[in-house]
Amino acid sequence: MLIAAIDPMEGSIAIAIASMAAAFSAYKLNDPQRWAFIAISASICFGVTCLWWVSALGGFVPSKEWWWIVALVPYPAGWLSFMVLMVFRWIKSRSLIH
Repeated sequence: MLIAAIDPMEGSIAIAIASMAAAFSAYKLNDPQRWAFIAISASICFGVTCLWWVSALGGFVPSKEWWWIVALVPYPAGWLSFMVLMVFRWIKSRSLIH
């Protein structure tokens, strides 16, 4: 997900697939944070769908169509939430916090 974030448009498919795989894995393993993974994955998938939809329509001009940004925000917000959750889990697995 970090490498795919270098190019947010083309990497969005890889990010969406990775988030869905993490959510599915957390759900199947009955992870305590599975609902966070599912919510974040849904957010990313919604934002990616809107991103590709806007792109298919020819893009947008922020000065005229600023409201599209609202539909695109779940993608970067979900990606950032996913990264924070993974860092938190990594720190917790190292027993640095309890």
